Amino acid sequence: MNASAVFQLIPEYINCPKCGNDQIGNGEGKLIVSRDMFIRSCKCGFKITLDQNGKEINITKNLYRLNDDGVAEWVVAETKQQAFEFADEIWGGIGRDEYLKEFLEDNPGATFEDFIDYFVVEEDMERLHTFFKDNGDRETKTVREWLDEVTEVPSYFGCSDY
Repeated sequence: MNASAVFQLIPEYINCPKCGNDQIGNGEGKLIVSRDMFIRSCKCGFKITLDQNGKEINITKNLYRLNDDGVAEWVVAETKQQAFEFADEIWGGIGRDEYLKEFLEDNPGATFEDFIDYFVVEEDMERLHTFFKDNGDRETKTVREWLDEVTEVPSYFGCSDY
């Protein structure tokens, strides 16, 4: 997002339109600016996401867990299908055919959609998710709280191995 667009949006959203709070950080609220979005949220529950033209956009973000039988990985996406396609792109197709073949062998008559429903699981928004940082510290938040910080959809979120 270009600077002039940001400076036009800040005066309108410096104070929360719902409760008047002007604080950001320390649990009070957030202001996130990415290359194509402006996000303002507040502890009162207000949240708005705008494009660079100041138009509100609604993005459905969900956290999906893939391959729960092996090394689980998490992807932020709008749908299970989008999560699978994004992960498959990251993996370069490696593993996909084996997972699908094994599923179809274990479930005769199953469809590709059945495989997606099995392989890609939507996480509950209130589930606690802990990240272990490189320095050994842990950070635990609900899935909803983690998703509030995600600005790109689809995107890679994490892995159970590291």
